[in-house]
Amino acid sequence: MLFARLKPQIRAFYEDARGVIAVESVFWIPTLFLGLILTYEFFEIHRYASAREKATYTVADMISRENAFGDDDVGLTDAYLNNALQLFNEISNDDGDNTIRVSMIRFVDPTPADDTNDDGEYNILWSEVRGTGSFTPYTTAEIRLVENTLPFLENGEDLILVESQSVYDATFDIFAHLITRSDEPPIDEDYTGRGLDGK
Repeated sequence: MLFARLKPQIRAFYEDARGVIAVESVFWIPTLFLGLILTYEFFEIHRYASAREKATYTVADMISRENAFGDDDVGLTDAYLNNALQLFNEISNDDGDNTIRVSMIRFVDPTPADDTNDDGEYNILWSEVRGTGSFTPYTTAEIRLVENTLPFLENGEDLILVESQSVYDATFDIFAHLITRSDEPPIDEDYTGRGLDGK
């Protein structure tokens, strides 16, 4: 009954096209402006992430094509790794807080004849960090904590793990925290093609 009485008034209010543009602008301009800012910010976040992912894969691909690997990797000198970070910065078009970590990992299975990885362990041969971020060189104990993220390897097979980390600073400070982007494509030492996920 009450709704039946209010229905004509609600319909009249809905169909009323009169208004003051200044009052409507107070409601709509901030909303449109916020939507524009959010659209730009989200686009920038995805551009930022995409550029760093491509840069990480490029550095990993470059390192995978080196011929000198092993315990004494003469191909991966300090200057080489410094230049790898510089290349990362150039590709990502940013000289901000970027860090790369390059690690060489070997899988050792004391009982390789049983065709399982149950007894095998991942060991760090070496790990190097370049940049100003929070990365530290991996230790064997640390790599064993994340071994479930590494590809399946045969006994004695080596793996080069290239990781990157960048801190995104929001342009408009809409977000209360900074977004950290990390990429880590593991690559097989024997790899010579373009895929970077190992065998």
